[in-house]
Amino acid sequence: MPGGERFLSVNGMQAGLWRSRACSSHGLFGVAFNAEGTGPGVPYKRTESSFAPELTWMFNDIEVDLIGKFGLGGGANGDEIDSYDIASGSPADAVVVATSIGYPDTFSTQTDEIRSFIVYYKTDAGGAVFSVGSINWFCSLGYDDYQNNIAQPTEEVMGKSEV
Repeated sequence: MPGGERFLSVNGMQAGLWRSRACSSHGLFGVAFNAEGTGPGVPYKRTESSFAPELTWMFNDIEVDLIGKFGLGGGANGDEIDSYDIASGSPADAVVVATSIGYPDTFSTQTDEIRSFIVYYKTDAGGAVFSVGSINWFCSLGYDDYQNNIAQPTEEVMGKSEV
């Protein structure tokens, strides 16, 4: 771990990646940091699972395959990429509803492992987790006065009474 990240300057507590401290964010959020890069943001491609009847509420009236092809960063996915990985602790029952596509090579995309995921799963405590897998998501939320295919599933998930 880099020297500047070993301890927090504000309180002296140990810092660093969660997984280095035996607390992987894969298990908490379904996704965790995978890569970062610069360049324009890219869209997500919905998976077949996102069209399943049990998820129609999330993508209500969104029939396109690509979502988030707009926003301040150029697309809903960019800068930081978070991945779904069962081997690293992502819940096996999480549903991958979309994955990123089209990164420029500044993201070291010579492998299919460098991509981001949107996941949804219900917890044992009766709640649910919706992780969007990229820091750029918020850059697309307000596009077209929040009338878009990024804001809509976010609103649906946040407003769902079972969540």
